[in-house]
Amino acid sequence: MTTVAVSATSRNIMTALVAGAALSKDVATTLNVKTVVVTGSLAGLKKNGYVEVQADGKLVLTVAGMQLVSPAPAAPAPVTVVATTVQRKGAMKAAAAAIVTRMGAGALRKDIVTAFQSELAMSAAQASTYHYNLCGANGMWKA
Repeated sequence: MTTVAVSATSRNIMTALVAGAALSKDVATTLNVKTVVVTGSLAGLKKNGYVEVQADGKLVLTVAGMQLVSPAPAAPAPVTVVATTVQRKGAMKAAAAAIVTRMGAGALRKDIVTAFQSELAMSAAQASTYHYNLCGANGMWKA
């Protein structure tokens, strides 16, 4: 991609023209500059093919000018979802239940708690509590 050096004034003029064709004096008024500033920048803008002058004297951006001042569409920003405590606990309980199911009915409590700690980043106390809530005091899956 070629980088084009355009003065700040020229860029401001082209940005003002994005809305549509306008006379030099109207662009100058919009930018709060003297008309001679706009007409002085027009020579370079016309020479580079960024701006054309219509028969009625209005300035209009060309496709090249529009591409220069309009940024390429940005990739959509990633969406951050903040889960509520209930959602996080529900997801954690579902993940813990999946581990218990995967390990099977004959799995030892110690092995299940260790799996909770390593796979779900739980503390020993959390892992033990989740095991109790899912499997009960006798260590069997609660229906």
